Amino acid sequence: MAHLFRLFLCRRGSTTLEYGLVAILLAVAVIGTLSTLGSELQNSLGDLHWGSGTE
Repeated sequence: MAHLFRLFLCRRGSTTLEYGLVAILLAVAVIGTLSTLGSELQNSLGDLHWGSGTE
């Protein structure tokens, strides 16, 4: 725990922490976007398949 506290107080450590938080937020945004677009794309492709008359 003391190591984390020192990391938080150190300037280099706080920069690393900030980059880590940005990376986590970016990952959450990408995952959310891909899951939303993935569902919409799957529905659209499903509609194309069923609407084409071939199975």
